[in-house]
Amino acid sequence: MQRLLGEVYDQAGYDLRVNYTRSVMPPLPEAEARWVDALLREHGLRAS
Repeated sequence: MQRLLGEVYDQAGYDLRVNYTRSVMPPLPEAEARWVDALLREHGLRAS
């Protein structure tokens, strides 16, 4: 299932539409926001 979702995501161009440098709205709880930030940095989608 993850592979299929990854393919759909890539083909739809969501990586070009979603601005990963900004926080989500509504804001996540602090612990989840830190986790998302670390994950995006790990994948090079946010500056370190």
